Parts: sequence; structure tokens; C-alpha cells
Amino acid sequence: MVVALPPVAASRRRPGRTSWAWSRAQGVEQPARRRELWCPRAPAADPDRRGRAPAPDTGEALRVARRRADRYFTHRVGYLARVLGIPLVCLVIAVLAFRQAGATDTSVAERDRVEVASPATPLLSTRRLPATVAHPSRTVDAFNLAQPIVAEGPVGTSCTVVTTATGTPVYEHNPRLGVAPASNLKVVTAYATLARLGPDHRYRTQLVTDARVEAGIVEGDVWLVGAGDPVLATADYAASFISQPQLHTPVESLVAALQQAGVTHIRGALIGDASRYDDQHYVPSWPQRWRTGTGELPSGPLTALNLNDGLVSYPSAGQEHGGSGPREAAENPAQAATARVAELLGAAGVAVDGGVRVGKAPPTPIPLAFVDSPPMGELVRHMLTESDNTASELFLKELGAVEGVQGTTAGGTAVMAQVLAEGGFPLEGVAVTDGSGLDEGNLLTCRLLTMVLALVPQDSPLVAGLPVAGQTGTLLDRFAASPAIGRVRAKTGTLDGASGLAGYIDTNSGERIVFAALFSGSAPETLEPLEERLATALLTYPLGASLAQLGPLPAGG
Repeated sequence: MVVALPPVAASRRRPGRTSWAWSRAQGVEQPARRRELWCPRAPAADPDRRGRAPAPDTGEALRVARRRADRYFTHRVGYLARVLGIPLVCLVIAVLAFRQAGATDTSVAERDRVEVASPATPLLSTRRLPATVAHPSRTVDAFNLAQPIVAEGPVGTSCTVVTTATGTPVYEHNPRLGVAPASNLKVVTAYATLARLGPDHRYRTQLVTDARVEAGIVEGDVWLVGAGDPVLATADYAASFISQPQLHTPVESLVAALQQAGVTHIRGALIGDASRYDDQHYVPSWPQRWRTGTGELPSGPLTALNLNDGLVSYPSAGQEHGGSGPREAAENPAQAATARVAELLGAAGVAVDGGVRVGKAPPTPIPLAFVDSPPMGELVRHMLTESDNTASELFLKELGAVEGVQGTTAGGTAVMAQVLAEGGFPLEGVAVTDGSGLDEGNLLTCRLLTMVLALVPQDSPLVAGLPVAGQTGTLLDRFAASPAIGRVRAKTGTLDGASGLAGYIDTNSGERIVFAALFSGSAPETLEPLEERLATALLTYPLGASLAQLGPLPAGG
């Protein structure tokens, strides 16, 4: 809608006061400015009644002209003084300073001097150019190092990204393509877990009752309440793993705590409570061979009362968390855990009269004993180093339980998506259905992985938990006789037809760079060598001088 403004009355605008800009806009011709602007003439006298002009007052006109000429002269002199005066003053001060320096008394030179280190790099040296000047050449370096190796893999179904420690990309291949991450998904699970639960979060497994306790006798039932502790284990189970010492929460400590409380007899039953999480023991979309409960089993059943990863049969030695040797999972993990604790109680001299069963504890029970897990920071380190699938899945359910949604896998993935969205991470091409990466439907982008790794503080448990090439965890037996040993810290990931590596590389120049390489479409046996060659090649990045070499030299150097 156009609103017409009323015309301005002519009587309200004085002659000669029309705005220059407004009159130009209205098409009114503006008279040329005259020299009177600086030294105007005396005003003309008004004619008398007969139309004759009065005799001019010559003296008054001259006085007016002189006053205006004086003001004009004063203005010009002031202008010249401002323009020329300041430089002249500075020049005089500089001359006097030089003369004073040359005339310094020799006694001053003989006094004790304080040595002040002068900068070794001149102020106008190219060494002082910012790092951004070197970025284009560094991008070329990264391309020359990475591209020939990446091109040997399945190019259309893989992604690779290399960035600086602060997240600036220097090489990208399909950075937004969603690729099956396998266990590299654990990096994102760890990030969301630490972000929401914090490194000090602990799981508390408890023995509680609602009955009277007299003279060490519980006159009723006792509940074994699970909190989702992913490393609750017996001593023999912890000792069965190749990696030692194995991080775990000793269930024997819970039995000892009950003894210290003076309990010697339970008149009722020992009841297992796993109600904190749902009853879905395996992710439904996992391959059937991982949900049968027998075989190598990359993950045990996922319950809140999860003793020995929910297994009732396992090798006595040589175990790995990713699955090794014949193992058998309990059909009812809470029942199996409760039965094992009852055995330990009996061996410690605590009788249980009513047997064992499963049920939910009363809402306001009386605590008898408890055992706390290690802090979440240590649990995350363990999960990443050992690639513990069961632990990562239980982290996801704990996220759902703590956030008030539900202790389910779906609730945990919803929280993870929320954490990533709040952090401003790109979710295009991302699909998450579990916490371990076992599901073949998971998709991550290399761009997301490198952004997470670049954002995490270097003292985070996430960084500390990444396996080290040739030294720890799932990289213990990789990078044989390679210069990358001890200098590549990265998460591995392997599925049928997919493999990946993501983490940090400490280069020859002393810089730490971030990388992620997810390959899909070939057997892991052919993809893992590509990952190792890529990481080893990037040790020499950048090919030219490093930023430390290009930067200003130390003072006095």
C-alpha cells in the first residue's frame, strides 16, 4: 500500500532554504554557488518610497567587508597550521632526540647495562606472515600424500578427510558421504556419553531390602539392583582377557560389603532387579548370528543387571571384547547374575533361604551394601581401547535412562542426535541405530568424525582411550615395523565389507593432525593396509617447512 504525503505549505519554507538533496530529487534546478559563500558582498539597500535608491553607506560596507575578510584569513591560517604544524612538531622532536642521543655523556655509557633481547626476526620478515598464507600449499601437500592411496580403494563408497588440529580441512574426499563406520561409531558414542553424563559418573550396584534386620539376619527378601554397570564382573572373568589388567567392578566387593554390614543370613529370597533398562537384549537389526546367544558373540545381552557381560560360558583365557572363542549368553541375564551372586554369598558364609528369582525392588528400600563402578572417564577409555561393544551399547541405554526418556537403545540414539545437534555438527548423511557400530545400517560422514575429534580437548578420556599404533588395544598388532608406531592414535572399525580408522597423527614436523578414513565395498583384509599406508604417509605432512619453522624466531635467537 502506498501512502501519499501531503504537500508542504509554501509559507512554511523560507526562500533560499530549500534542501539541496530534496530539490535535486524534485527536479528543481539549484542555482550555482557563488563566491559570496566565502566573501559575500554587502547587502543592497532598500529603495525609498519614490523608487529611488538611497545613497550607499560606503564606510559601513567597507567595515563589513574587512570583518569578513579577516574571518576568512583566520580560517585559512588555522587550516594550514593544522595540516603543516603537526608534522613539523614531530620532525623537530625527532631531530632533538637524535642530537640528544649523539651527545650522551660518556659516563652514562659506562654504567651497568641491562641486556634486552631483541627480536631475532625482523618485523617485516616473511616469517611473520600468518599461517593462512601457508594453507594453500599445505592443501596441495595433503592431496599429494593422500590422494594416490585413497584412489586405490573403493572411491565411490568411501570417504577421507584430513584436517589441522583445529579442524581446518586440508584434504577431503567425499566428506559428506554417509559410510558404514563399524566401531568408529564408538567415537561419537563416547563424545555424547561424556557430554551428557560427565567423566565422574558412576554406576552403583546395590543390595537392598524392605524387611527387618536383627542380629545379622534379614527377615525377608533382598534385592540385587542393577544400575547398568558394563564392567561388573567376577575375578575369573576379568582374568580371562588378553589385555591385563582388565578394568572391571569386582562383584566380590559387593559380597564383602554385605559381610561388613554384619549380614550373615537372608531368610527370604535373593531377587534380581534389572528394571532400569528395557528387556531388549540385542538390537533387533543386528545380524541373526549375533543374536543367537552362542558363538564368538561380539556383544553380550544388554541388561541393567549384567554380570560378566551376561555370559554364562566363556574361555578361561585369550578373550577379546570383540568376540573370541566359544561363548554362551544367558537367556535371562538378571536371573543368571543373581544366581552367581547367591553362590558367592554362600561361599562367604551368608545363607540365602528363599532361592533366587527376578523382580522389581520396592520404591523405598533399606540399603544394605553397594559397589560403585570406576568413573565414566575410565570406562570410556576402556571402551575405546578394547572396542567393547557391550559397554558402548549400555552407555547408550544409560543416556536414555538419565535423560528421562527411557533406558532403551532408541532413547539413547535420540539423546545422541540431540547432543550432536546442540553442538552444531552436520547431520546430513548420518544414521545411527546403535552405540557400537555393529549394525550395518549405521552411517557416519568423515566430516562429522573429524569435527568431533578436532573439538575434543586433548586431555579428554576420549583422546586417551584411542588405541596407539603398535602399542595398545586394537592397534597393538597393526603398523608392524612402521614409523607410525606410537605416533598414530586412532579408533579402528571392521565389519564384513567395511573398515575404518579415525584419530590423530603426530607428524614429523611436530604438528598433530586429525584424520578419518572410512572404506566400504571391499574385504577388511584389503582395506586395512590402505588405512595404515595413509596414516604412515601423513607422517610427512607438510612436505615443506612447518608452521614452527616458518614462524618468528625466539627473541635473541
